[in-house]
Amino acid sequence: MKGIIFKDLYDNFGVWKNLASYIFCFGIILLVSLFSRSEYFYGLMVFMTALGGSAAIESSTEQDELSNFNRLLITFPVTKTEIIRAKYILALCFLGVANVFSFLILLLYVYAYRALTFTQALPYWLIGVCASLILTAFSYVIYSVFGKRRGTIFYCIIVALLACAYGALWSLSRIGMIGAAAGWNVPVILGISFPVSVLLFFLSYVFVMWLYKKRYA
Repeated sequence: MKGIIFKDLYDNFGVWKNLASYIFCFGIILLVSLFSRSEYFYGLMVFMTALGGSAAIESSTEQDELSNFNRLLITFPVTKTEIIRAKYILALCFLGVANVFSFLILLLYVYAYRALTFTQALPYWLIGVCASLILTAFSYVIYSVFGKRRGTIFYCIIVALLACAYGALWSLSRIGMIGAAAGWNVPVILGISFPVSVLLFFLSYVFVMWLYKKRYA
């Protein structure tokens, strides 16, 4: 199972064009965070970081399709359960790194820019953590069902819809999303969002496992 994780890590960072896409994505987030110090951009950076954390499947799916690796992989001394489990373990590692990066952005906006207080920023970061789990759950299902090319199209549509929803909610709120979040109760946010995101992540794992076993029976 470790070998599968290392192979997917290589697909993400050992292939130059994939590594370049990560550098570009997080470089843009860093640049925007350094020069845009409003509440709006804080929320946008949290959202973009959540997207970056859900990207582990895209590069590995592309390389697997090019080499027809999945048909070769099932001949290895690993079970189909271990194959899918390895991919979801890697996803959690990606999410962990992305959300640590997002938390550093929170500290930057709170203590360096003083754009908002820690109490105001924390609920949005927590929502970002939950959003990263949900986006990852959906992206793994999408790429497993549709493959790299069509999966990317569906994924981009979802991202575009979420981006439009964010902009619309911000425009409709005179006090902004962060200002609205300041009045929310953090335990309530966790009590609703976190279990739902964990459940969706688990259901995604179960579905992809079922699909993989059916496809390569």
